[in-house]
Amino acid sequence: MNIVVCVKQIPDPAAPQSLDASHNLNRSGKLILDEADTYGVEMALQLVDKAGAGEVTVVSMGSAADVAGLRNASQWAPPRPSS
Repeated sequence: MNIVVCVKQIPDPAAPQSLDASHNLNRSGKLILDEADTYGVEMALQLVDKAGAGEVTVVSMGSAADVAGLRNASQWAPPRPSS
């Protein structure tokens, strides 16, 4: 079973937030995976584990420089057995 999970990276809620000159949220700080999306990734991993085979692909829109949350999600998966 192959599953694709769409996720969004958000500014860390624990960090101080500020607005830029056009009153938009300043996203220059640390980005993390949205908490609700972490549940989706975890459920996908459980479904693949229950099926016995497959993989989970995590997809997000955004800057290529902001991949910390995606890297974090990729660490949740158990290692693939080598062939």
